[in-house]
Amino acid sequence: MKTAHQLFACFFCILPTIVSADTINGANILSQSYSVSGSYQYSWYQDTEPMGPSLFGFSSSPNPSNLYMTGSSTFGGSSNDGTPLSVGVATPSPASIPPNSSGFSTQNGIYSSLWVNTSINTFNFQSTGYALQATGEYNILGADGLYYNTGYGSGGNGPIINNSAQASWLFQPTSDNLQILLNWSQNTGGYEAEDQQLSVTLTDVTDMNTLVDYNGTGELNGGSSNYAFSLNSDDQYQLSVTSTSSTFDSDQLEQDFSASIEPVPEPSVFLLFPLAVATFIGSRIFFCSKSYCSAARTY
Repeated sequence: MKTAHQLFACFFCILPTIVSADTINGANILSQSYSVSGSYQYSWYQDTEPMGPSLFGFSSSPNPSNLYMTGSSTFGGSSNDGTPLSVGVATPSPASIPPNSSGFSTQNGIYSSLWVNTSINTFNFQSTGYALQATGEYNILGADGLYYNTGYGSGGNGPIINNSAQASWLFQPTSDNLQILLNWSQNTGGYEAEDQQLSVTLTDVTDMNTLVDYNGTGELNGGSSNYAFSLNSDDQYQLSVTSTSSTFDSDQLEQDFSASIEPVPEPSVFLLFPLAVATFIGSRIFFCSKSYCSAARTY
């Protein structure tokens, strides 16, 4: 049996720093903080014969004596001065598994079947995760002629990555003719929606008024939300995004969030003309309803 300790955990941390406000697209960014944390575990079993199929919906239990490699660890990173943050982790796989095996890819320099990546910068957030089918009967024939599986099932120490991420921005608009546009989406690739959770809040901290308070699970086949709010230059606003996800068996998780601050659109000239006509007709009806208008028509 081989034991793999902490083979990979790619992360970096930035210590808190006090900085002056940055002006981005008409808003003074007063503070921003990002953080990612999580844990993972994995195991691979090796045998001369493939594991048997599921029995009554339960995967066959791997033989503990066939444990080939295992490992677990934590990972994370943070930024408190607006520096973009990117944190990724991928669990290793047996070297003898062919590079063209279905469900495997190179992530963060590791040839893996289980990985998570999270990237955060100003008003942008993205988290993705992937796991191949991990049930016990899923066997991979290695280049050495032996069979490998992750041991997921009854009695197996199944592979899993638990990932949590948070982003927060405190900002103040530079003028009153601005609006903030919010967009977010979740997709679980057609599998378990509860494998991921996303929350988005937008608060006017000056008036203590919550404008957006969203908290939902992933959409099985993808889903998105869009909002727009006018901003007051005298007020400060807090925008926060929180994400959790668990990647383990047949998962393909995607979470995206973006926000932009833009000028409020001016009314179209094509809309102004009908409005002027309607106003004119309305004024004629109002004035001609007076008695002097009727009297004028008698002369």
